[in-house]
Amino acid sequence: MRSFGTQGALIAGFTLSALTQVDAINADVSDIWKWIFWLSCAFVMATSLHCMLTTTFINIFGPGLALRGPAR
Repeated sequence: MRSFGTQGALIAGFTLSALTQVDAINADVSDIWKWIFWLSCAFVMATSLHCMLTTTFINIFGPGLALRGPAR
């Protein structure tokens, strides 16, 4: 499970780098491509953070749930 969190963190880092390093505002492309770029970066960042939070939740609460079972 830790590899999923690591991969999510790596992809989130690449996405953050793309958001901060790429100068998409002054690019000579149409506005639709700029919107696609920003929306795809936001989507990837949100899914990467969801993956990291989910794996953190599983690694923290999983062993206790395996030992004690579900709450009744």
